[in-house]
Amino acid sequence: MNEASSGDLIVVKPGVYHETVNIIVLELEFKGDGMPEVDGFKEDIPGETPKIAIWGFDITGTGIKIDGKFSNGNYIHHNVFHDCGITISVQEMSSEDTIVNNEFYGGETAVYYDGDSGLNIRDNKISDANTGIEIDSIHYQNSVKEISGNTIQGCNVGLVLEDYTSVGEIYNNVFNNTENIKISPGPYFDMIPKVQSWNKTSLSKDTNIIGGPYIGGNYWSSPSGDGFSQTHLDTDGDGIAEEEYQISEGNVDYFPLVTPRIEPEPVANFNTNVTTGDAPLSVKFTDVSQNAASWSWDFDNNGQPDSTVQSPIYVYEDPGNYTVKLTVSNSVGTAAISKDITVTPGDNSTVDVSPGDNSTDVVLPGNETNSTGDTTVDSSGSSRKSSGSSSGGGGGGGSPELAKNVEVKELSQVFIINGKAVKFEFKNNATCVVSVDFDAIRNAGKTTTIVEQLKNKSVLVPGLPAGEVYKSFNVWVGNSGYATSKNIENPGLTFKLEKSWLQSESIEQDSIALSRYMDEDEHDDDDGTWTELNITKTGEDDKFLYFSAETPGYGSFVITGAPALKAPGEQVLELQAENRTVGSVNASEEEDRGDEENNGVGKNLINIGIVAGALVVVMGLALKGMKK
Repeated sequence: MNEASSGDLIVVKPGVYHETVNIIVLELEFKGDGMPEVDGFKEDIPGETPKIAIWGFDITGTGIKIDGKFSNGNYIHHNVFHDCGITISVQEMSSEDTIVNNEFYGGETAVYYDGDSGLNIRDNKISDANTGIEIDSIHYQNSVKEISGNTIQGCNVGLVLEDYTSVGEIYNNVFNNTENIKISPGPYFDMIPKVQSWNKTSLSKDTNIIGGPYIGGNYWSSPSGDGFSQTHLDTDGDGIAEEEYQISEGNVDYFPLVTPRIEPEPVANFNTNVTTGDAPLSVKFTDVSQNAASWSWDFDNNGQPDSTVQSPIYVYEDPGNYTVKLTVSNSVGTAAISKDITVTPGDNSTVDVSPGDNSTDVVLPGNETNSTGDTTVDSSGSSRKSSGSSSGGGGGGGSPELAKNVEVKELSQVFIINGKAVKFEFKNNATCVVSVDFDAIRNAGKTTTIVEQLKNKSVLVPGLPAGEVYKSFNVWVGNSGYATSKNIENPGLTFKLEKSWLQSESIEQDSIALSRYMDEDEHDDDDGTWTELNITKTGEDDKFLYFSAETPGYGSFVITGAPALKAPGEQVLELQAENRTVGSVNASEEEDRGDEENNGVGKNLINIGIVAGALVVVMGLALKGMKK
């Protein structure tokens, strides 16, 4: 080696060489012929500018260590490292260094870099190291130009960025480690690692590292299988998640890769609680289809969809033979199945719309429609159309509330993302509900929440809790079955109450309560029960008091209060005239009193006043001039 000159190519024949090559010439290229095994390579010429190329070696000992004042374009490629790695320390930038197409197995750190050469780390495979790649720079310039096409898996930490480290682009990598990214600021307040972009600035049509059709961001996975890219869907087949990945504050992958999921074709099927009975016949339809994303029900086989709710209830009022058709769809295709229902003549009994099953809609035939498309029942028993597709209180489905009983309703839409706090705000102030909030466990995309403020008690509840009722209302969150403990946690809501109601009804402020109805599916009681919720006063203004509440779910609610108690001993006396003038006495009474009246002794004084609209009689005894 001592005989080599700058610019020489040194070819190492196959074999095992238990030594570390000590490089003392600034510009050399080492080529392994047949992957010879060596301990490693070391270049350490202080104050000089090395330009070393090493490729084609099986390195099993000390690894490769290059140290110099300047970088002149070191190039390390197509080597295999066992329990060791590459360390490059370059004090100032000159030419870009490149580490490409190497394989690393085990060891402390696969690639350690401290410098400002604008390093490129591309297309390497790193497995089971303590740290995959560590960039530790104390300089302001771009420490690393690009980290792309690498697979880093099985490490304790995949990528570590420290101190002033500045990286241009990090994209098209697979991260599958206990901790994928660790960003460690330096000891001073402004020593914060910076990454210009965690993805290509725009999607590029090309096969990415996991076989998808576009180059975008990175594939974020974990050994336990719950990584971002492993749990997020690709609904349009472009291999890019439908939402961005928040790595940490200020670090966002806007085009995270996901494995293209080939959705299976849907298979339509459903069950019914009955197939025959007297009119009016209420039939509960339970969807048991496979791979379905949407549902369309035709209850009378007239070719017109009657409901798009997953598992509705339909009431047949007229006798006859009916064919029910369910059509289900997903992004792959459509499937359908039909079954028969026989309705025999019967009396005109009323339709039972009492709460208790987990059906997502109550559906009756009829002609009245509105723009939302699904059917429910009004107070007269005739059908109407109402929102079913965007309901779902405590995990149920479309609201079966009577149209006639809804005083006003308001809608709010939010895009729901896994792991994010969700808040539906009702900014039109149409109802007593200010907002609905929870933490999302699963994605739901664009979701609608509906609040129905009612005129009277909801048809969904058999009775009301004790107290004076301020308002009854329903809350329906998301599509059928979304608002359950599997999908959300820490549910709550904020409501307001008019101060004028407290005054007019003489309600104690401390008695304000919010109760939620729990049906038999949530409670052991077959008839359901009202549960008073924990509420906290959060503020007030000239007109309203504001409260926040914790709730186990959504559905039917009522706000109540208790009248103020009368003070002990307080009486209200009512005076009835009985055909005489109030405050007068007859002639015989005048005579009996004689001189006593003239002297004012024993005189009954009757003072009549109107206080707050009530007649109050105050009686007193004049003691002035009383004779003994």
